[in-house]
Amino acid sequence: MGLRSSSAHICQRVTSSVVYMMKQSGYLLLNYLDDFAGAEKSEDANVVFDLLESVEKASSPSTVMTFLGVKFDTSELTISVTTERVEEILLLVKTWLNLLVATVKQLQSLLEDWFQPDEILETDATLRSCGGLQRLNPYLPRKALPITPLILKQIYEFMDLDDTQDKTFWSLFLLAFFMMSRKSNLVPNSEKEFDENKQLCRGDIIIENDVLIIILKWSKTIQFGQRKLRIPISSIQGSILCPVNAYKNMIKAIPAVKKDPAFCKVKKGRILPITYKEYQNKLRYLIQKTGRNSLFYSTHSFRRGGATLAFDAEVSTELIQLHGDWHSVMLIKSI
Repeated sequence: MGLRSSSAHICQRVTSSVVYMMKQSGYLLLNYLDDFAGAEKSEDANVVFDLLESVEKASSPSTVMTFLGVKFDTSELTISVTTERVEEILLLVKTWLNLLVATVKQLQSLLEDWFQPDEILETDATLRSCGGLQRLNPYLPRKALPITPLILKQIYEFMDLDDTQDKTFWSLFLLAFFMMSRKSNLVPNSEKEFDENKQLCRGDIIIENDVLIIILKWSKTIQFGQRKLRIPISSIQGSILCPVNAYKNMIKAIPAVKKDPAFCKVKKGRILPITYKEYQNKLRYLIQKTGRNSLFYSTHSFRRGGATLAFDAEVSTELIQLHGDWHSVMLIKSI
């Protein structure tokens, strides 16, 4: 949309005012620039249509409507992307994949053309106007896909475990998965933001025979140090996915003291933490190497994946809740 003074922004503000007035009269509409769309009961549809639209330019009331490249069908209660829109998207993706650099103007055009309609189509008016889509699925979160043991094994194929840094990331990945951990307990946002009271330190991970005892002093549910959570992580004998072996290999490659970050790197002779950006970038790089779209995965995928594996193994929700430090059983179900 550009600057607030742009003609496009002014147009949007004007038509939004019309939508507001219609809403006060009991009619649900949505707008994008100078285009309007809405849905009403059959007996009211023509009334609203006559109030708003020029008959020559508009589509008369129907159970099927295409708006901003999206087809709404109130008989089937579906929303789908038109063939023309899919072709536009494929062309756009192909164009951007071939770009090595992009101008500010190109990025601005991309945002204006493709992201603004999403905000419009997620409004209550859209969902309610489609005759019950909101009731069919009232909340459609955009979740990262879960990491699975198969994905971990495929990631392993692209790692060089003779490399010190890859040993660290491999241990980080496995512990994040089997701990069902939040990223905030594992790595800081930046090297300077490492907090030994929030992120894991070497002294927080105790090796007892073939079991890791991991001590969390802080989390979203432990804000004031009122308790410590002890998470046991068992070894998986003979498996490349053994978190105990991975951790032992990492601490052998990078020795550190108890107050040092659990997952660290050596830079100019100093022990520094792996940061969230490094963690996320490494994961997405490896996901892409496995042939998957890395945009569908994030560090939260480990937490979802570990919990999903436990559910599939019929572990009780109470144990999963305790192990993953969820506030309630209902929150586990939302992963």
